[in-house]
Formats: sequence, structure tokens, C-alpha cells
Amino acid sequence: MPPEIAAQRASQVICHGMFDNQLIGIASGYVNVSESLKQPYFQYRTFISNAHRHKGHASKMLLRSFEGLSDFFCRQENPAAIGVLLEIPPTLAPLNDHLVWPETQFHFAGVADGGSHLRVRYFEQVKMKGGKV
Repeated sequence: MPPEIAAQRASQVICHGMFDNQLIGIASGYVNVSESLKQPYFQYRTFISNAHRHKGHASKMLLRSFEGLSDFFCRQENPAAIGVLLEIPPTLAPLNDHLVWPETQFHFAGVADGGSHLRVRYFEQVKMKGGKV
């Protein structure tokens, strides 16, 4: 990864995962208007080390991140994002085909042009104004 992209992503870190006093994961993201959904979301991404994947760490980090982001955005008079958006790569999408992920309450919202599955969860206190977000 080029140094400028690494520096940008480092400034976007919102959560880190620890296990036995070792860093095992990072969650980061940014506000973006989804091309597919045409609304402003917090575009979330995460990385979990290979040794700690498929053990529930990613779900725990996602839930903690969502709680913090919801608190942050819901305190704003005009929130910059209406919820959190996940783009699940096509290679990982078949691993969980539930319309609503029971553990995290993220809902299937469609498929992006590249085949990624879109999952969203909205901030409860964010309201639509005049029929528009």
C-alpha cells in the first residue's frame, strides 16, 4: 500500500481489536454518498488478522463501531451520514446469506456494480426532513 494511502487510512481508524494484548484488527472508514443507494453513509471497512478470522471478532468490532458512530452522528444537528454501509466482496458474500444479520442487525440492501453485497444499518435518531435525508 502506498504511504499516502496508508497515512489516510490511519487517520480514519475508528476502532481496534485486541486479543491477549496483541492487535488483531482495525476498523476504519469515511463518509461517502453511495453510488448505488444515493445517500450519505459512513463507509465502513475492517481488517482482522488471518489467525483471528471467523471467531466473532469482526462482528464485535462492527457492533462497537456502530454504537460509537451512532452516538457521534446522532448528536449532530445535521448529521453527515444516515447510517453505516458495508460492501462485502463477492468472494465473502456467500458466507452469510441472511437478509438481516442476526448478530449485528445489518440489512441486505442490494448488489453494487462490481458484485459486492451492500449491507446497511441506519442510525435510529437520524430523521428524514421534508421527504429527504
